[in-house]
Amino acid sequence: MYDIDRRGIVEMVQRIDAWLKRIGAKKLWISFDVDSLDPFLAPGTGTAVRGGLTYREMHVMGEMLHELLQNPGSKYSLAGLDVVEINPIVDTNNATAKTAVEWIASLFGKTILGRSEPLP
Repeated sequence: MYDIDRRGIVEMVQRIDAWLKRIGAKKLWISFDVDSLDPFLAPGTGTAVRGGLTYREMHVMGEMLHELLQNPGSKYSLAGLDVVEINPIVDTNNATAKTAVEWIASLFGKTILGRSEPLP
């Protein structure tokens, strides 16, 4: 979160992409730990800590990962995905599970606000 707070989620995903390219990664296994989210979004987790990823940061990250995987010039393929640290016993009205499913939808191409043309 230190780097995300200072650099922003977009730059951090770009840095991860650059690192993956440098090491020659071809297949990605994405593990999404829901306790990385602010507990307002994910109250049903094992280690809820205030100040985690926001709703928008979570979706921007998912959408950017989707773009990396779908880019025609991409060398990546998705080998697998896991979503961990959901604890339904302490969840509130399945909020955490719903949030996780929304993030998975972003990873597979759903956008939260749609795409717009870049500014000139």
